Amino acid sequence: LSGTSLITLTGGTLAADSSQTFSVTLQVPSDTAPGVEHSSASSAASATHNGTAVSGDAASDTLSVTPGLHLTKEFLGESIAGGSVTVRYTLTNPNTNVTIEQISFTDNWDAALSGLVATGLPLNDLCGDGSRLSGTSTLNFAGGTLRAGASCSFDVVLSVPNSATAGSYPSSTGTLAASSSITSATASDTLHINPAPGFSKAFAADTIAQGETV
Repeated sequence: LSGTSLITLTGGTLAADSSQTFSVTLQVPSDTAPGVEHSSASSAASATHNGTAVSGDAASDTLSVTPGLHLTKEFLGESIAGGSVTVRYTLTNPNTNVTIEQISFTDNWDAALSGLVATGLPLNDLCGDGSRLSGTSTLNFAGGTLRAGASCSFDVVLSVPNSATAGSYPSSTGTLAASSSITSATASDTLHINPAPGFSKAFAADTIAQGETV
């Protein structure tokens, strides 16, 4: 058995009154439109029997593509060095008749800004019974469950390091995964760090006479 977009089986042998079953895992393109059925048919089976060519019927079935699981992340405001910021995650199952289980993803904060860490974790049952959110410099979400048409949101408070410089820091999660090999694209947003407030003092005159004011 070989191939990628075209699967080819050669060299097979079947004893009398026998059968053989095998499976192939296919990767559905991420830009495939949901709600569409795709018909698929093989060529006719061919073989030899006692040196004579024989053939069998083609096999066919239909693949139905359902909407994929969706994840967004959003920073709720801006921050400064030594401050904190809240990020909100939202998971959505747009399917009308499919429950998605074992939802998981990671988010590497250190990759976006060195020293950026999550606080107040772990947390449990945020998105279905048994779901768990843990980690500090890398966020780990696992065990999520969403019924058909359902969504869930949860917030994480991040501590910004004192060494952070003002600027914009793009941040993306890892790939969203779930049961039945369901995968989805990453979620992204940008963290904005503002300059810390300034403070200074200066005498209006460097030198004054005794008894004068400045």
